[in-house]
Amino acid sequence: MQANGSTCRFCGKKRDDVRTLLVSAESSICDECIVTGLETIGRQPGQFHLRVAFSIFRAVASLGRFLRLGGD
Repeated sequence: MQANGSTCRFCGKKRDDVRTLLVSAESSICDECIVTGLETIGRQPGQFHLRVAFSIFRAVASLGRFLRLGGD
């Protein structure tokens, strides 16, 4: 199945039901599935650096949402 950019290939949510849908020629994934994947990887043994990176990512994403809310 080719990515058509209208749904997440992982959870099936439509573009209108998520904040962001990343699309490539082969697939598409929503922001929620990306976060779920990062959390899963970060919980694996020996992945301390990924937990730190994900914590920073989450803080920056939260700040971005906060700033966007204030600007609308």
